[in-house]
Amino acid sequence: MDTLPRLSPLPFVAIVASLALLGACVEDVADESFADSEAIHLRGGAALLLRPGTAFDVDELESREHYGATLSDDAGRPWFVRVEAADDALYDALGLDVAEVNGADLRFGVALDEGSGEECVVFVPLSDEAAVVASRPAGDAGCPEAASDVEQWLPEVSPTQELSLRAAFGAVVGSFNGVTAYSNSSTSYNSGTYSCCGLKWQCVEYVNRYYYQALGHKNLKGTGNANNYFGTAASKELAAYANGGTVKPQVGDMIVSNGGTYGHIGIIRAVGSTSVTVIHQNWANSTADDAKTLSMTVSGGKYTIAAFSASYPVAGWMRRTGCTPTVSSVSPTSAQYGKATAFTATGSCLPTTTTPWIANCANLSVTSVSSTQAKFTCTPSYAKGTQSGVIKHGPDGKTLRSFSVSVY
Repeated sequence: MDTLPRLSPLPFVAIVASLALLGACVEDVADESFADSEAIHLRGGAALLLRPGTAFDVDELESREHYGATLSDDAGRPWFVRVEAADDALYDALGLDVAEVNGADLRFGVALDEGSGEECVVFVPLSDEAAVVASRPAGDAGCPEAASDVEQWLPEVSPTQELSLRAAFGAVVGSFNGVTAYSNSSTSYNSGTYSCCGLKWQCVEYVNRYYYQALGHKNLKGTGNANNYFGTAASKELAAYANGGTVKPQVGDMIVSNGGTYGHIGIIRAVGSTSVTVIHQNWANSTADDAKTLSMTVSGGKYTIAAFSASYPVAGWMRRTGCTPTVSSVSPTSAQYGKATAFTATGSCLPTTTTPWIANCANLSVTSVSSTQAKFTCTPSYAKGTQSGVIKHGPDGKTLRSFSVSVY
């Protein structure tokens, strides 16, 4: 019988199991930073976080809380899942068989652990130097004897066919109506830094920023964690509609879960007959966050949206009330022919898509838009005299204000 060697110091991995953490979206947390981590997602709701560039000795690994994840297969048998240093020499030394499952070559068999005796083991190579390893006592209903047994034998802990790697902190994961969504790198990571609208890059930060920049709503920074939003909608000048009610979700609605410790929240970017599509931050922390699809059923005039996950059911959706984009003035009202001029449109509830235009004014460029001001520049050209202008609400083309500029 070959012997499964004790762990040697790992060249590049420290391991943390993250169980049911997806979507923990907060205003303020104080957890360990995993900004440089990548996540290997496993079936069964776990993700092993790899931190490159660090080596740990055997004693530290074995004493380290969350070193691995204990998951169960379909028969209820517990498996201990972790990442270990592994290569072809180790696989050969252990005499493991090879099984091709979903296009990946898994190594499996029986090995002897010095501490726990004979174990069923499965190695799923991640690279030439490391593998996800799952093990359990061999006496517990035996081990697989053929490659055809492996898929049924290990249905809950084998890695997915395509590894989902979390993007680095601050990487762009999507955009909607000109408002960019970013990766928080890990749902447990607290950046300790803030944007205009909240803690980077939590889920509440994105919805706050979207409503402020794209819709001209008041800045909701500091108004609570995601699970606080639905119950305090009125104080945020938002209307709340419960999941399963008669009000249909709309594009631009916040969609909220009160699940988990902090809840989760996103923006609905599309509504179909049987689904809604959501853009959000701090869920997968990958480009998957740009367009997560949730199924929707319509029965008896009531709309019910499926959960983000088992731990994150949808409480409902919210939209702003009593805030209509307006432009009260545009200045200056005169400009010199052939000279670049900066203009400011002042108003309220201005969306980021606010669109200005002045006749015979070349090289028009919008320099900034806030909820109260839209700034743009252009160069009066081609004609002097009174030139007409207009400020429009970008998404629907509605005219917010007509004005004129005297060009001399």
